[in-house]
Amino acid sequence: MKRRWFLILGFGIIVSNLGFLFAFDTTVLDNPATAAMNSVLVLGGVLMAIGGAGVQPQGRWYQFVGAGDVLIGLGMTASYLLPIVYGTSPYGSTEGILLVICAVAGGGSLAFMGFDWIRGGKHFDLSTFERGPILASK
Repeated sequence: MKRRWFLILGFGIIVSNLGFLFAFDTTVLDNPATAAMNSVLVLGGVLMAIGGAGVQPQGRWYQFVGAGDVLIGLGMTASYLLPIVYGTSPYGSTEGILLVICAVAGGGSLAFMGFDWIRGGKHFDLSTFERGPILASK
């Protein structure tokens, strides 16, 4: 069962996001956009952990993992785009702009992969994680 690593990854995302948030600075939660972004990342980790735990109805674990990927990709993209939208961006240099472009491309590709997993893996092969009903449905 290779998909069990999604359980570990989901818990890692939850613990690291909440751990850094409360260990260093909880005043970032005063900004509603930042609080929403952190909530999206934690919810993505929860969905990913549920997908790896194997307790889903009708064995559709990959839909939970895909939804978690979408949320994590959107949260990653939002964490770099929201400061630009609100005018508090520290990314004024060329390197900063390149960082934003790479983060948006990475978050977008993660969200695309998540959408594909929700659909059942038309572009990304899910059978590498678990053989069974996924192969039969293709």
